[in-house]
Amino acid sequence: MSVKALLNYVLEEVAIDGAEGTDVEELFKYVNDFYVKSRQERHYVGELLWADQLEGRKEDGDEDMAGDGDEAAAERDRIAAECWGTPNVKEEFQEYVWGLLRQQKDFNVGPKNESRGMSLGEIVDKWRENKDDANLRVYASEDRRWRTLTGHGPDPKRVPNAVFKCLEVIGKHREQGLIQPDLTKITGQDKKSIAGRTTLLKEMGYIEKVAVLAKSMNTSKLTLTKFAYLRDRKLAQDHKDDSGLKGKPASSKSSERWTGETIHLESLIRAIIAELKNAKNGVIQRGDLKKKLIPLAFSFPDSPKS
Repeated sequence: MSVKALLNYVLEEVAIDGAEGTDVEELFKYVNDFYVKSRQERHYVGELLWADQLEGRKEDGDEDMAGDGDEAAAERDRIAAECWGTPNVKEEFQEYVWGLLRQQKDFNVGPKNESRGMSLGEIVDKWRENKDDANLRVYASEDRRWRTLTGHGPDPKRVPNAVFKCLEVIGKHREQGLIQPDLTKITGQDKKSIAGRTTLLKEMGYIEKVAVLAKSMNTSKLTLTKFAYLRDRKLAQDHKDDSGLKGKPASSKSSERWTGETIHLESLIRAIIAELKNAKNGVIQRGDLKKKLIPLAFSFPDSPKS
């Protein structure tokens, strides 16, 4: 992975944060996240990695390097030297990344880029004095925000402003998503209008909209398509990992469709019907049904998106 990949990742996260922008503390959490999620090739900017991080990387070596011989040790040292671990980002690296970000045309410091000339140190000092100052936040350009959420540039005729506002709010909730009543509350838009706008976003392929039971009411769970895909991939991996371990129950993450704050109705109904068909005489006790459903939490994928 290159520095370009880091910048693209951070810019995308800032774009997802929407028109309200991102504070400098959150900005560098995104930098950390980039390196935490996977091993990344190191880019030398002085000596930027703490020594104890390198030790941590040696402890995290792959199974095939777990031997006690000199070869295994040498290989672990090579990986530690060439890859970032979980970074404890020093000030000089922060300044380096800040300088690169300011060179990006889609990156603004302040709503109108009025603070672009300020150093990171100046931004941080002022931000500590007044964390509500919009001029000390960073923003992605409108074009970048649109492309991140829709895959194309600004097009108000295709996606009216009120509809795009809904999309921005849904995107900000990332993999967690949100239920439709919460979207109504956040945007301040009319309840009936929200329903039509989210259906439009689903039909255009921008979001996943599924029926759920939440807060004792039937409603819809809304998730940006990109994050719905990432969420499902992680859940599938969790289920796969757990299935390979004898005697270990399904992970709590993979059973959230039944046990989380929102219940995925369509998948739950299909799972119940499948269990009833397999049961003797089509009858099963409620307690037994619960035990069977938990490990099946991710065995029934969503219906294809229309």
